[in-house]
Amino acid sequence: MAPNQCEGTRLPKPVSRSYINPTPKRRDVLSAHKEVMAVICSVTAAWIKQLEGTPLVITVIGRDGRLAEISGDEAVTELLLHQPDQGSPLTVSYSAPFQHSYNTEILGTITITTLATHANPLLGTIAAAIVDSVERELRLQKFSQQWSLVNEMMNTVRSGMVVTDMKGTIVEFNSVAEQLMGWTKEDLTGRPISDLRPLSFYVEEAVNQGTGCEDVLVEIHNDQTQTTRACLLDVQPILDEYSRPIGILSQLKDITALHHKLEDYQYMAYHDELTCLPNQRHLEKHIHQWLETTKENKQLLAILYMDMDRFKQVNDTFGHYKGSSLLRTVAKELKACLPDQTINRVGGDEFVICLPVERHSEAVAAARKILGRFEQDFVVDNEPFRVSVSIGISFYPHDGLDAKTLINHADQAMYRAKSSGRNRYKLYSSPMKGWSRASVPSVAKLRLNTDSHTGIRISCFNPGSIKRSGLNRRLYFNKRMLYR
Repeated sequence: MAPNQCEGTRLPKPVSRSYINPTPKRRDVLSAHKEVMAVICSVTAAWIKQLEGTPLVITVIGRDGRLAEISGDEAVTELLLHQPDQGSPLTVSYSAPFQHSYNTEILGTITITTLATHANPLLGTIAAAIVDSVERELRLQKFSQQWSLVNEMMNTVRSGMVVTDMKGTIVEFNSVAEQLMGWTKEDLTGRPISDLRPLSFYVEEAVNQGTGCEDVLVEIHNDQTQTTRACLLDVQPILDEYSRPIGILSQLKDITALHHKLEDYQYMAYHDELTCLPNQRHLEKHIHQWLETTKENKQLLAILYMDMDRFKQVNDTFGHYKGSSLLRTVAKELKACLPDQTINRVGGDEFVICLPVERHSEAVAAARKILGRFEQDFVVDNEPFRVSVSIGISFYPHDGLDAKTLINHADQAMYRAKSSGRNRYKLYSSPMKGWSRASVPSVAKLRLNTDSHTGIRISCFNPGSIKRSGLNRRLYFNKRMLYR
């Protein structure tokens, strides 16, 4: 702001030649800004030394009109303070207002007063230069304080911190960031942020758009330890006192342990605890996506609904421990049989397989492959078990356009397979509507093969009932009873 020339300025008599010591009831504005006054005193002392020999004084007056500081030629000071209120002025003053470094509020004015015989507009320019020096020094102090705070924070926080300038050059890099990334501060200081991925994308966006981000999940790979850490990334601009960006601060909070727990919880929520296969919740979440993908690729989606035949008799006869072990073995064999497909366990002994195919025959081939695997014994705790399965198949879009309809139709086809003798597959057809578990005849009315003494075997070795024969005792289901 251009200085003002004020002739004959009458100043209040100061209590001292330095700081005013106001009473508690009335405080001058500048007494609350000791750091400002310290800077002013330093700057004015330097200027008075440069202007030594010139009869002048420099005064600092707060915006409330109270004198805060006066220094300079003693004769001019005495004349200034005792010149008459009326008559020709003996002094001439040049003033320039000054403000704090972090806002635009005017705190007061700096005035140069000299004898009227030495009036010179150049003194007004000097007053403005003094104000510029004071404000610049205040800005530097403020920036230094902010930077000291950043450095202190960087050395004490548990987050990795990276500071770049507005050109994207790395200027600070704390020890936590060194541990996370495997780089040292010396390695990266002065290098472009583009060398640090994935931080570079978010920092460059903050530089170009002036906006930051919060709690972005990123993975940081450490080449030295060959480990990957999960971190939450915050990127925020560093602003000066005029809210102008002067740099970018990036913070990385290591949440690897928590992230692994969340992954475990997520896995447990969508996978069966016994078999580790995807569960009903997983099927409901992803089947719609599979349908959309199938539609986009102009394919068919086969739904294979599989149920183990008479699995309840396994639990009732040999106990739930054996039944659970058998289920784990069956799940393992199913994954080996169809390694590229998602097999979902949706019930005690029920499984659903979603199979993208080009032709119906591909789904039929998959069902036959599963049935073929169940023709062999499953070894559980060194004991052979042989069970069978029934499979129902429905196709998108022929047998339904939504997940619920397709699964229901595959379920109905599966029960039709059971009612037809079990150990087989059936394709859904419209006459099957209405088939359900109640439609399947009871075990007493069905057998696995036409010969009542040659059925699918569930074998169990009992050394107490067989003498040195080493033979397996066999269980058969016939029309009348379960017998040994």
